[in-house]
Amino acid sequence: MAQARRASDECIFMLMGKVIEHGETADTFVTPVHKETADYIEGRHG
Repeated sequence: MAQARRASDECIFMLMGKVIEHGETADTFVTPVHKETADYIEGRHG
């Protein structure tokens, strides 16, 4: 996760083959729009 945050300008979070969230990496990691993204970033899913 830390490497992805450092190495990318944009990121996409996919779950079960569907795009859940796509946006600038800094925004996605700090203020994710969807609960599924937040759960993954915080280690509660996956």
